[in-house]
Amino acid sequence: MVLQSITDLDDDVYPGVQEYARCQSKAFLKGFIGFVAGGAAGLTASIYARQRYAARFTPSHTVSAIAGGAIVFGYLAASIASRDCQKNWVRMAQAAGYNDDVVTPHRTVTEQPTTPPAQGNTSSAIASRGGQDEVDGSVSMKTKYGDTMD
Repeated sequence: MVLQSITDLDDDVYPGVQEYARCQSKAFLKGFIGFVAGGAAGLTASIYARQRYAARFTPSHTVSAIAGGAIVFGYLAASIASRDCQKNWVRMAQAAGYNDDVVTPHRTVTEQPTTPPAQGNTSSAIASRGGQDEVDGSVSMKTKYGDTMD
């Protein structure tokens, strides 16, 4: 499943992508095995609880225990294995000298000269912030990066 969609990616652009795909496939398989094992653990816990607390244990508790165990164990197994795959891929890419500029070139940000903001709620302070008074409407300010904040 994962391998079919990743085989089109070039190993020169994304170093280690094939190993990452294999690792992710194993992580998904570990998640499925964890799902099955969690369901079995939930079933075992529900059988034990039914024997111990026969009067208060309903069939909905059995379903909850099985589903809860399956979901929790499956998620934990898959997420831990997937995180390990991601860390290994980053290490492989760094070792291979991966340069992100090939895929996404950096944008240059030109800094504009900023003036210190005027203090107080005077008309000169409001004018320097480029907005209106708080009583009349919104005050819009310009950040040092050129974004306008309302």
